[in-house]
Amino acid sequence: GRMFSRERHKGHDQLIEGWPSLKARVPDAQLVIVGRGDDVERLKAKANRTGFGESILFTGQVNDSTLDALYQRVAVFAMPSRGEGFGLVYLEAMQHRLPCIGSMHDAAAEIIEDGVTGLLVDQADVVGLADALARLLQNPSQRKEMGEAGLRRLQRMFSFEQFRHRILTILKPLMNGSAVSL
Repeated sequence: GRMFSRERHKGHDQLIEGWPSLKARVPDAQLVIVGRGDDVERLKAKANRTGFGESILFTGQVNDSTLDALYQRVAVFAMPSRGEGFGLVYLEAMQHRLPCIGSMHDAAAEIIEDGVTGLLVDQADVVGLADALARLLQNPSQRKEMGEAGLRRLQRMFSFEQFRHRILTILKPLMNGSAVSL
């Protein structure tokens, strides 16, 4: 992910602010933050001020194989952004059968089916965000169910074939009989 000062809407601050509340309920939890940007040092300092900085790992930018290995090890994907566009990263997490936590304030609701493939939260409600994380971390069967539902939703709604069908449906009337293929 990107951690730039101009993109503080992504929810890193809220995840860190809610971390002490989550750790009180899930003591062995670890927050893994992947990416780079000019805001990393500020976020690291904020993480250390929580008193739980040792359980918040900043990996920096990673290659695809390391990212895949991280996805295999994590239990939940969370990006409670307040201004994300479509959010391809949610689809990436769903491909790895992870339940997703996103914000009700942006396009996450176009991808995450609240209560089915993950949870939508109010980014400003840091306690609610921690509650959503704790709920999923403490319930492996619900995580698995949501992760499987996310993969099915990805395949049903967001596959290349579905994209192709939707775009051709839109383009066909505009092409005046010309052939269109993708």
